[in-house]
Amino acid sequence: MTLLGNALLAAATALTIWLPLVFGPRAHSVPQTPVVLAVLTAPRWCCLTVVLGILVGRGEFAWVADGRVAQGLVVAAGHILAGFVSIGSLLAAVGSAMPLPSWLRRCLWVPPVITPLVVIAYALAALNRGLHEGLDPERMRPLLTAAAILTAGYAVGLAATRIAYRAWAESGRGE
Repeated sequence: MTLLGNALLAAATALTIWLPLVFGPRAHSVPQTPVVLAVLTAPRWCCLTVVLGILVGRGEFAWVADGRVAQGLVVAAGHILAGFVSIGSLLAAVGSAMPLPSWLRRCLWVPPVITPLVVIAYALAALNRGLHEGLDPERMRPLLTAAAILTAGYAVGLAATRIAYRAWAESGRGE
């Protein structure tokens, strides 16, 4: 299972790095419809789902809840929420019909890239405990929790900024 998990993490990492190269702020030749984006990001989230399932089965999320079923539900809910934040931010960055300032468009690219990379880093450390003596997943748990809170806060802040910018643009002051 470790080999499968590592292969899936490598695929998820490659898909995460590939995404901004194809759909980044400077690449506008690719059709950027919500369906295309969902289809292109789905394999990454599926790879991470399988790896997180392996980790739940190994008991790596015992600190989240008691019992494997409760752990699986909490991890699945967090994974689904992170996926929606990531995909929603990606759709806002590339699928917006409204002109957005370049700084906001670039900021919207942080969750689709950073959120999966944090999950990949935690999963890699938890999956390969024998490869590192000094890196303890126990010490990574506060980092993972802080990253989840920061990602959620970042998403809320970006949504509020986008709503405020839309209201500002519609009032005629954005021209």
